Amino acid sequence: SSIRCRTNSLLLFDITKIIAYYLSRSLLFIAHLKQNNNGKGESMAVNLDAWDTYKPLTDYVEENCFAKIEQVSRQLKLGKHAIERHLKNIRIKSFIEFRRPFIYRALTEYINNHSGITAPELAKHFKVSQELINYHLKAAKIKVTKKRGCAATIDKDALASYIMLNPEAALNTIAKCFGVSGNHIWELIRKFGIPYHPKHKITMTNDSLALFVKEHPELTQQQIASHFKVAQYTVQKYIRENKIPYQLKKVKVCPITFIQHAAKYPNATKNELASTFNINPVTAGRLRKLFPENNFDTALARYIHQHPNAKEEELKKHFHVYGGIIRQYLPNGVPRQWTEKVVEKLLDEWILQFGDKLVPGSLIKRARYLHRAFYEFGLYRKYPMHYWKFNSLIYPLFNMDKPKDYEEKLQMQWPDKKILRTRYRELLKIHHPDRYHQSPQTARAAHFKFRWIVKAYSHLLKRHKKLTISEPPPAIKQMSVHPINNGKVISP
Repeated sequence: SSIRCRTNSLLLFDITKIIAYYLSRSLLFIAHLKQNNNGKGESMAVNLDAWDTYKPLTDYVEENCFAKIEQVSRQLKLGKHAIERHLKNIRIKSFIEFRRPFIYRALTEYINNHSGITAPELAKHFKVSQELINYHLKAAKIKVTKKRGCAATIDKDALASYIMLNPEAALNTIAKCFGVSGNHIWELIRKFGIPYHPKHKITMTNDSLALFVKEHPELTQQQIASHFKVAQYTVQKYIRENKIPYQLKKVKVCPITFIQHAAKYPNATKNELASTFNINPVTAGRLRKLFPENNFDTALARYIHQHPNAKEEELKKHFHVYGGIIRQYLPNGVPRQWTEKVVEKLLDEWILQFGDKLVPGSLIKRARYLHRAFYEFGLYRKYPMHYWKFNSLIYPLFNMDKPKDYEEKLQMQWPDKKILRTRYRELLKIHHPDRYHQSPQTARAAHFKFRWIVKAYSHLLKRHKKLTISEPPPAIKQMSVHPINNGKVISP
């Protein structure tokens, strides 16, 4: 009786532990739902089975509160629709609404830890735009200090004395001396009533511009602006208003040359790169944003990873290069930065996304470059996929030659069953899910491959039995048509 009482008490203790565990999970769900419902007191349905998805999603968004749903989808190996469907199950309308409390919390903590911080500094810290920071600060009613560097410390007497000693100084020169912008200096001059006449360095007139354009018709607007030391917009405005005859020049810069120069001078500004290549600073900024690593191979591999079915025309249009350059950086149709391990990792991602639907035929339609790499690196000899019953890629997986046609399949020599069994056990050992217990995503992909190996081995044994043990197919009788017998078929 004492033993029975002890076992009953242990069972009761385990049951209470289980109840406490599920109760804590439900409380976490309810707390997040209340935070998103803003205390409206609506009825909330809690799905405890979604904890395995909710916890990694919450952990990742808490660390990267400004992450977009595409970034979260790639990181967690989940589709965007799956994430939105999960959020709707816990009464959250959208992903933006889900990440909003995390953004408010991160902004509040950072502002409390760094007193006197401004909105541009917040945008630089979180690596987002200042407009987005201002939107969230206004929505959360969080106030930040507005300061302009050392503008508040500029003395009226110091500014007046500097202007008196340097009457020919321009606004930008005075601003550079005090460490502020030219617009702020002009505001202070008007506020303090300091006598100052604005200095314009524009030495370009209508006649001088028309004469210079007539003498140098091959120059671009950027080169004309650098000659007169004005902005390109000023030259464009003078030409348009005064109807000066000028033909626009299209300057084509090779992205490869631009990348090499940017990699050689990493500290070069956008305006310096624009003057070097004689292009607009906007174009220089666009090219720098297009190749952030200053490496065409890396940018090309990243774009192909994001757009796995992109054709050559799309790549040419995106990178603004010729088709020969694309083919040069895609030898045999595979990016040069892809290695065997990289391709295997990409295939694992596709397995997690499509599962049993990932057959070689679907890989051609969905990821042409990955399909080429699968054959280029010979992965069909060791990487299993979901092969159908009559797929000939099952033979190389078990160290056999791939037959070209049915006649060669009938005449091929089969290895001993012990050799096939040994290869089968090797493949199971390599792709067993228990070897990857530290990584749940890799273990899940290994689970699919493990099942596919078992299925492929079953298909192989059935083919072996059909092609070696069973009788050969009967010979087909040759039929002839008699020309006089009204086309009736008779056997010879």
